[in-house]
Amino acid sequence: MYGTNRARLMKVELRPLSAVSTHMPCSWREYVANVFLESGHVNRAAIVGQDGRRWAASPAFDVTSSEVQAIQDGFVDPSSIRTLGISLSNKRYTCTRQDSTVMVGRDSATGFGCVIYKCKLCLLIGVYEESGHPGGCYSMLVKVGDYLKDQGY
Repeated sequence: MYGTNRARLMKVELRPLSAVSTHMPCSWREYVANVFLESGHVNRAAIVGQDGRRWAASPAFDVTSSEVQAIQDGFVDPSSIRTLGISLSNKRYTCTRQDSTVMVGRDSATGFGCVIYKCKLCLLIGVYEESGHPGGCYSMLVKVGDYLKDQGY
């Protein structure tokens, strides 16, 4: 049984990050669909303004304005995020890492997690699940976030 599960897991092929273009798509929705989700590293994603308004999100990933506000507050004072965790689309993740730009959370029961990148005007939010990869999700969001920051976002 172990061999069968291992073989199934090994069949997942992810595109290397170098093969994913971060040129400016025509819309924020295209960023979510064509850059984040198609990479294979991110299973659900959202781009939200720092005011809590959604710019774009993958289907059934409804990050609320109160969740965005709690994340914003966590970048200023991490004590509440460290205590209560990161809430995204009514799912809670334990904050495992946080600095002035990036916040990382993990669900210890499932191994799934989230990465949040703070740009000047928006937050990039990515969630990895069964077929996603923690390192790939992190690298993808940081790469795109750095690019957007350089573009003034």
